[in-house]
Amino acid sequence: MDKTVVIHPQKSSGHFLLTSILLFISFFLIGLLAMTLLNGGMVNHLLFPLGAELDMFRLIWPQQPMVALELLVTNSLFVFAHQDPRSGLKLWTLDYDAITLAVYLLAALLGGRLIDCARQHQNHRGLSSGLLGMSLLVLAFTYMTAIAHCAGPTWVGFVALYGLGFSGFEFYPYYQAVVATAGLGLLLWGLRRQTQTNR
Repeated sequence: MDKTVVIHPQKSSGHFLLTSILLFISFFLIGLLAMTLLNGGMVNHLLFPLGAELDMFRLIWPQQPMVALELLVTNSLFVFAHQDPRSGLKLWTLDYDAITLAVYLLAALLGGRLIDCARQHQNHRGLSSGLLGMSLLVLAFTYMTAIAHCAGPTWVGFVALYGLGFSGFEFYPYYQAVVATAGLGLLLWGLRRQTQTNR
């Protein structure tokens, strides 16, 4: 009687790490590509707003450390911008603060684990829902400015809906929370399904 030996690929922490790094980088590239296509104009300016706030941070820290930490966490660390060469106005920006980067890192690590699990098995039960969840989670924590719609860093979903003519501004934080919760839920559910498939 013939015996069939099935060899499953060994778990590779190197593959997981590489996939996570590529996903993390892709979040920035996809965001920049989408902004360029939808708003016109390539990135021609890179800003570091937090650098201008460091003196204030040092001043506030001894008396009010919590306020100083909030300043550090909520201000943009770096900003990609398209600046009009004639007027000097920033027509659009893509802003990244510490919270956004932390969520991007979490999404990349969970997404890397998901893809690594799927790579080890032919049945990709949780891959699609997990990748959709990862995309929604990243979307929920991506912020931009567009000179036609908003003056400061604003959730991209708000800007998109406002540009399409939607109103009801007071509900936008709830929309963002729903997108974030749905994204994290789908990502964890997809990862759980994929992990169970591999057992």
